[in-house]
Amino acid sequence: MTTATFDDFSDFVKEVRSVKRKNIPRSKIVSISKHLDERSKYIKENWQNFSLETKEELRQFVYDILKPKTNFSLIDQIRGQCLLFVLKINGREKELFLFSNALDSFIDNVLDLTEQDQFKNYGILNTLLKESKTSF
Repeated sequence: MTTATFDDFSDFVKEVRSVKRKNIPRSKIVSISKHLDERSKYIKENWQNFSLETKEELRQFVYDILKPKTNFSLIDQIRGQCLLFVLKINGREKELFLFSNALDSFIDNVLDLTEQDQFKNYGILNTLLKESKTSF
């Protein structure tokens, strides 16, 4: 079995996280969104060929994104709402939704593939348990 590579993973993570910057150009958001879509498809097609380390890095990246931020102050919440309002006024919600959808698809793919791996592992363990019970 060959191992698929995700050599530029750290660059990919930096690129995705750069969307948090305030003045990121529209073209960059669109480019990152397309890159996310491409990576999502690549991961889905090559998951079985990834090393365990690469799979774990992808899972950890997704879990870090999904980890709830517990220390939002009222000021942080107001800033977030103002930022969304400014994006709407400036006509940038299309890029925001494009990025949001691409990130959501990426996260869903990694979580779905992780779940499939777990079911396969449970199936293998179940088979081994049945075989060990019959041999005793």
